[in-house]
Amino acid sequence: MTSSSPRRSPSPSPSLALLAPTVAVALLAVAIAPGPAAWADQVVLKNGGLITGIAERDNAYIIVYDGLKRTVIRQTKVDRIVPEPASERQKEERFSLVQPLEVHGGEMPSHAIRIRASEWDELGRRTFEYSWYSGRSLRSNRMTQAINEIGPDLVKFRGIDGFWVSQVATSQVPRSVILGLLDRVDPTNKNERLRVGRFLIQAKWYDEALAELDRLGDRFPELSGTVALVRTTVRDLQAEQAIAEASRMIAVGQPNGAERRLAEFDAEGVSVTVRDDLERTLLEIRQEAESHRRFGSDLRAALVASPEEFRRDFGSAVTEILQAIDAVPDAVADRLAPARPAVGEDGTPIPPQVRLCRALSSWVVGPEHAVDDAESVRALWDARDRILSYLASSDPAERDRLRSELEGGVSSADGTPTAAVDLETASRLIRRLFPPLASVNPPKPGEPTMLRVIDDPNVTPTEYGVLLPPEYHPMRPYPAVVALHDGRGARSALDWWGPEAARHGFIVIAPEYLRADDEPDYRYSSDEHAAVLLSLRDARKRLSIDPDRIFVAGSMIGGNASWDIGLAHPDVFAGAVTLSGLPAKHVGKTRVHAEFVPLYVAIGDMATASTDAMVFEMVKGLISKAWDVTYVEYFKRGLEPLPEELPAAFDWMSRRTRTPRLKQFEVVASRPGDDRYFGLVIRGFSPGHTPDPGTVDVFGTKLDPATLQCKVSQASNLMSLTVSGITALDVWLDPEYFDFDDRIQIRVNGKRLLYDRVKPDLGALLEDVRIRGDRTQLYWAKIPLGDR
Repeated sequence: MTSSSPRRSPSPSPSLALLAPTVAVALLAVAIAPGPAAWADQVVLKNGGLITGIAERDNAYIIVYDGLKRTVIRQTKVDRIVPEPASERQKEERFSLVQPLEVHGGEMPSHAIRIRASEWDELGRRTFEYSWYSGRSLRSNRMTQAINEIGPDLVKFRGIDGFWVSQVATSQVPRSVILGLLDRVDPTNKNERLRVGRFLIQAKWYDEALAELDRLGDRFPELSGTVALVRTTVRDLQAEQAIAEASRMIAVGQPNGAERRLAEFDAEGVSVTVRDDLERTLLEIRQEAESHRRFGSDLRAALVASPEEFRRDFGSAVTEILQAIDAVPDAVADRLAPARPAVGEDGTPIPPQVRLCRALSSWVVGPEHAVDDAESVRALWDARDRILSYLASSDPAERDRLRSELEGGVSSADGTPTAAVDLETASRLIRRLFPPLASVNPPKPGEPTMLRVIDDPNVTPTEYGVLLPPEYHPMRPYPAVVALHDGRGARSALDWWGPEAARHGFIVIAPEYLRADDEPDYRYSSDEHAAVLLSLRDARKRLSIDPDRIFVAGSMIGGNASWDIGLAHPDVFAGAVTLSGLPAKHVGKTRVHAEFVPLYVAIGDMATASTDAMVFEMVKGLISKAWDVTYVEYFKRGLEPLPEELPAAFDWMSRRTRTPRLKQFEVVASRPGDDRYFGLVIRGFSPGHTPDPGTVDVFGTKLDPATLQCKVSQASNLMSLTVSGITALDVWLDPEYFDFDDRIQIRVNGKRLLYDRVKPDLGALLEDVRIRGDRTQLYWAKIPLGDR
């Protein structure tokens, strides 16, 4: 291969090789199966996930091949494998293209990095550049590649003026390019045009398939009967696709889009049975919406029927609830369950004021703690408003005043005594708050927005991008992906991760985490980690993010960072996705945290040999421990972003939540910023355990991290810690693990440092929530240990 082939005169247009037709016209209906994925083994995971392809068992592993990639998981993660019945196997339609060829043979390079490719043009060609190492020298090559086979699942291509053979998912080639190439099939060749129809159905391109069926019927009248039957089946597939899409939208918090999808679907030509399913699904959506509207009307009527004093005291609170019912009724319905019955168990009507009290109390502390009396409701809402004001305030004096009032001080408004709020009630209130800074420059759904961290202490401002999914509302909790860009900036991450995030109902947070210079690279520094964590904390205060469903993800440079940042903060992330990322430096030690942080790792098999060893050997070791690790390897692909993996990655994220509180764990830390682990905060490291990141070798072999082991015995009200390389730490006490009515004991390296009753500290609880923005992991007291 030459490094810079001269550009030649335009090559001739490609032609489609007509493969010998072997399928009779009557078998056109074979193509009505829902797609190629239904023709392979179905590997059903225990969490409900599904991997399709040819499944093989290799000792403790399950390996699934789909022609484009192989997926490796631990056998213990699999619920069952449903084999492909031989009787149901169907031939995928594939079309071979005759493209010009200057280099007929050769060898693929052993690896390819720094890959750059243009878009596919109308001839199915693109310009492709890559680099590789020859000894210690980095060399580059440039060639023209051309598609030489089209299938409903993948597209194969090869080099025209350089040897290269590979494939990509069909979804990665513009549909217009595929359709343009298929248009080259001889329109007078009936069997070949039938194959085009089957291809379009297998690819689930139903609009295009219907158009092709119409052309078949016009050009070949003898097919009219078969075409009519198949057309009905394709219309049924379209309707079923619409129903499935509507169900997906409802599941991710987009009910209005679901209703529009079904309401706008033209059911002409759909079979009676499927049309009934379509209409029934739409009716159920509308009936549920109507039920919510009736409930909202009931509450409005109850407010009107209540005494004037009650309306004056609670009118604005009821309005908050009514607005939420109008906007996101499906998200708040469960919170208001105690107020739904209009009559009691004895059949007598429930007074309007009692229904409102139940609604108001369950709204702020949960249905299981609903109350009937107005005084209790007033105390709950007063406490809720003070907590919300505390979390939103940047004024220490104001926060002190609010904390004092919550602890049973005197109201600054009128000088009257305030009721003390116990920490159980405060915790319930906090878990059901909307974001305290939701009104500060709120982004609009679907519009990429750059934000600056509020009260950022850094000289260089910490900024991050945000993209909200359709129908976003602050009363609905959303999963979030912290998308680490590949060196092109936060907006590029929003563009790259955003479309699939919107389909799955995810918020995208894209921090500007890299140092601004001419050669962007990830340096494994505490500053980079701080930029990510500060952005996330700020976003949790502004946006309705579910703290238990936050993921970190990146490709290329961002994939390197995702490996490192995800594993370094196991109590923050529900999982880490890395596409073509390398597990370098600190990851060699923090990989033990993969016990708590699920990993999704995808890479091409033409990454460098050292990369293959670094990634596959590490992942293999993690999978062997039966940890939640998924490995995906693309065939004949280099170190490149792998965008076709995004749907599978988001499906993977959608099925996971953060590791819950742990009674027993062991962690390591080798950077000052890697300091928080499940309520234990390292405040001091011994010398030599946190070296400068620039001095750490690529495999992290010389790192000597601090270690921290924790074991909690609830029966003994005891926490035992074993530490090395740590001089000081804070212990945050979780009320789910410790009985604050009894003595709490803490031992460090066998020495008892605490054995006493610990008073729950409302101030500590509030300040921790205010700083971290995490309204799920709540702690009632902080115990400093070690040198201060």
